[in-house]
Amino acid sequence: MAQGALIAVRNLPSLSVDVAELLRRPGASESVQTDQVLAGIAVPLARISDDSPLWLDLRLEALVDGIHVSGTIRAAAAVQCRRCLKVSEAPLHLDLAETFLYPGEGEADEPYRVVNEQIDLEPAVRDAVMLALPLNPLCTDGCRGLCTTCGADLNEVDCGHSQDPVDIRWAGLEQLRRSLEE
Repeated sequence: MAQGALIAVRNLPSLSVDVAELLRRPGASESVQTDQVLAGIAVPLARISDDSPLWLDLRLEALVDGIHVSGTIRAAAAVQCRRCLKVSEAPLHLDLAETFLYPGEGEADEPYRVVNEQIDLEPAVRDAVMLALPLNPLCTDGCRGLCTTCGADLNEVDCGHSQDPVDIRWAGLEQLRRSLEE
């Protein structure tokens, strides 16, 4: 096979990839397509369900100092609106571009490395998805949130309570004012 040729597309049973063939041929590349379930990918208001797969379409390219992994990751994230707390599903589509360095290459603290002619894609995929999850999601830009008095969803009903912000530092004086008025 010619240098830089594309090796057959592989579907992986796990995210650990044998790159022995690529190590022997700098410039060669390989496509990897798989769907994997990774548990524990979550931030406070968004998460990937523990039974929801991540779809990966990646290209592995042999370089002089490592294996460059690039491609796309798709998933469905469950996000909770920070104002009204409704949960909805949001598609997640992100690009991945990481280099897994050979032993002895780069700085000692580089996070992704080729170990025993294998690369473990899970940490890189997990890091990329975690960083792509929204930290403060909204169901809509105009979400009115919940009533601070009764908890009603202000997007659906007008409960009649005042939504003016209350400064709790003045609460004691406000109670004194009410008692003097009575």
